[in-house]
Amino acid sequence: MSPLHTQDDRDRTEQAARYLIEQHGENAIAEAEAAIRHATELNDQSAIEALTDILSLLRETRLT
Repeated sequence: MSPLHTQDDRDRTEQAARYLIEQHGENAIAEAEAAIRHATELNDQSAIEALTDILSLLRETRLT
């Protein structure tokens, strides 16, 4: 997980994780993984880092 330097960073990551859960339910982790693959294909490093943080949060906290 990349460093989340501010409380705002942490809050936004948690909001994004909760949004994925709302939209995809039990498939939230799989959707985050698919989004990372897509961002990798596009070579979008910012998206990769953000999605990796979201995925880590989903896995660590078992929000799903």
